[in-house]
Amino acid sequence: MKRLYRWFALALAVCLVSLSIPMPKTQAAQKNLSIKMAKSMGLTNSMTYQQLQNKLELTKIQYDQSIKAIKLKEKNQSTFRWSPLLNFQFPQKPNLSEAFEYSYKPLELQSKLDTLEHQISDTVYQVYYDISSLFTKIYVLQERINYNEKRLTEYNKTLDKNRTRLTLGMANESDITAMESKVSAIESTLVSDKSNFEAQKKKLGNLIGIDVTAGYEFDNPFVDGEISRDILDDLIHYTLEHDHTYYQAKTATSNALIALNTNYNLMKGQYGSDITMLDSYINQIKRGDKVDTAAFKLKYNEFLKKVDEPWTGSYRILFISFPKEWFKGSIDGVRYVEDEPYALYECALEYQDAVKEQESTKTEISDSVTDTFENYVSSGKAVESVENQIQDKREELIKAKSLNMMGKMAYEEYDAVQSEFEELQLELIQTKADYSEILYGFDRLTCGKLSDILGISTNFTSTGGSGANSYAVANEGEGVYYYIHQLVSDNVFDFGLTVTEDADVELTHFELWVNGIQIGTRTALGDTIRHLTLNLKQTERVFVRIYNNNSFVDDCDIDPTIYSAKLNLTKDYTIVSNKGNLVGTYDISVDDRGIATINFIPEMDELFAFYTIQTESGEYLINDEKQSIKQDFTYLGLASGGLEKLVITFYDEDENLMYKARFQTTDKTLRKIEGSEPAEE
Repeated sequence: MKRLYRWFALALAVCLVSLSIPMPKTQAAQKNLSIKMAKSMGLTNSMTYQQLQNKLELTKIQYDQSIKAIKLKEKNQSTFRWSPLLNFQFPQKPNLSEAFEYSYKPLELQSKLDTLEHQISDTVYQVYYDISSLFTKIYVLQERINYNEKRLTEYNKTLDKNRTRLTLGMANESDITAMESKVSAIESTLVSDKSNFEAQKKKLGNLIGIDVTAGYEFDNPFVDGEISRDILDDLIHYTLEHDHTYYQAKTATSNALIALNTNYNLMKGQYGSDITMLDSYINQIKRGDKVDTAAFKLKYNEFLKKVDEPWTGSYRILFISFPKEWFKGSIDGVRYVEDEPYALYECALEYQDAVKEQESTKTEISDSVTDTFENYVSSGKAVESVENQIQDKREELIKAKSLNMMGKMAYEEYDAVQSEFEELQLELIQTKADYSEILYGFDRLTCGKLSDILGISTNFTSTGGSGANSYAVANEGEGVYYYIHQLVSDNVFDFGLTVTEDADVELTHFELWVNGIQIGTRTALGDTIRHLTLNLKQTERVFVRIYNNNSFVDDCDIDPTIYSAKLNLTKDYTIVSNKGNLVGTYDISVDDRGIATINFIPEMDELFAFYTIQTESGEYLINDEKQSIKQDFTYLGLASGGLEKLVITFYDEDENLMYKARFQTTDKTLRKIEGSEPAEE
């Protein structure tokens, strides 16, 4: 038992001794934060970015509801309705304001969606720039603090030595005073830099969503790279294609032109040739010529007066006069434009202003890219200059140190050279930071283009506001849906198909046909057909041709005034063809200018060599001259209606009539019209 007590007492003593010995403090491991990580976290944490994403989703829903409301309003106005109380409401022709809403409002809504998505892309560039600029400032402060702390340590050691030497009479009081002044200046700089360092880290923490005020070391964010002056024009072009401000200006111009054309066409349909009174002014504005707005206004007033003349005055029957106004219809005369009589005039001036604003914005952006490039060149030369100065000063410092040790140079002179060398080191850090910030700003200005050139990683791919599929009206159930998305800023449209996962259909490719003419080319599912904007409201037939690889599946008619709807597919659809009247096939294509090109391919036993093409009313397309079958037929696409309504007259090598034929668009064949052969003599 006594032995047990002794062991217990010994263990207790050891514990007490160990507690009395101070344990070494463990320093928290430093975490490295790179600018790439900061950008990624900054985008995730950006409130502006998240708000725009939420706004986009909300706007899509509002777009869907607005489109349906517009279509319902238009349908109600054009449909006969009655109630059990015999309250009849006959179809009504819309006035200018209503017709303009039906035509223009859907495009305007899609334009807002495009602009919002483009703004999201632009916000990403801005977030990256804000992070890069702030991160660079923080890194400069970090390096300045580290460098000055090392300088302060060395100066304090030297100061202590000189004080000891002063007591021994081996140093001057002035040396001590000069050294103390230098130490005091560095300490003051450190206090200011550390305070600024903490403030900037708090800002960065707020941007990226984590606390970086302690435990973090910031990696070098400096970037470098050579940008050739030869690519300056390409940089300007790329920037103009992606800059959000210019995109808004382009969209405003396109919207203004669409509004102008829409109002003009609607008023022309209402007033006929009377509208030609305004043509000279409208055409001048479209060409970009300067227009006398006062004269335009006077002519516009004359136009309004002329269209209302039929209802001026009165009819006299016997002794009774009836004002002609009484016989005026609900949309006759100026009543058609009663709500907005100067709509066309205002649209013309708005388009004129929009063009000027677009050109001004284009010039401003182009100048900004050029000026920033020159700043980049100057900043690069500044870095090179400081580096050369450091190299020269380093050699001077080595010589000065050697002379001082030999007693051939006073300490004050040597110290001055050393101080200049150290200040140049700090200046180099700041100069490189300025250079990097210019490059980051240049990257922001060019919408990320320099990221490709300099290898600045962004982890971001811009959509550029062209995500047409995301704007399709929400699908309702399983099946295949089409969408037509107008890209107002570029005056083009995107057409595509979406297939739900549970759709019981196999398809791989599709074609878009308008009035018997193929628009674009056969397109794989998942891609879109992009083409110049067409006046789809004035077409007679628009359909989608579906393929499963090379096998034809179906032709599905669509309503181009509805921007998204389900396709009615017929399973096991087969084309019924009449082999007996087949005389050949044809290929047709429409380029981006809307020019259609037709190539005729005769059957082996068909000997026609020339042809002419006429409309059903007998009018020749282009002229009545016979065209060689070896020469493609080219004309303005969609200008002459559907191919099915055209008649081709074929002739033999001696230009003798053989027969007439028609286009069959379902299988791109040429079918002879029975009984069209010349009568035998």
